[in-house]
Amino acid sequence: DFIPVSILCEELSSGAASTTSCVPCFGVHPWFLHLAEEDGNAYADTTSTACSSGSLETNKPSFWWEHYMRKSLIDNPQSAVGEIGLDGARYDPKTGDLCTPMDRQVEAFEMQLRLAV
Repeated sequence: DFIPVSILCEELSSGAASTTSCVPCFGVHPWFLHLAEEDGNAYADTTSTACSSGSLETNKPSFWWEHYMRKSLIDNPQSAVGEIGLDGARYDPKTGDLCTPMDRQVEAFEMQLRLAV
């Protein structure tokens, strides 16, 4: 959602009569990390499930959306990184496993922290 967030904030803040200020925040919340990874799998023409912990390459320390997040932060210098973190409370109701394994959440969290500084 990096592009829609940028566009929305630009539209809200633009115009001579605008009194609205919008600061975009970019990041992938741990509850939705498995969905972001499924989006990447869809781009690679692979099959995904409703709460899959799979990624394009689980041993790869980067994420397909990292470039888009970095570009959004550069294109919007007033922006912030958020909402990011670690979450051990979102489980797949069918398997009882975390929707995104904690080690993968840590990788995403660390990458987003590096982009924030």
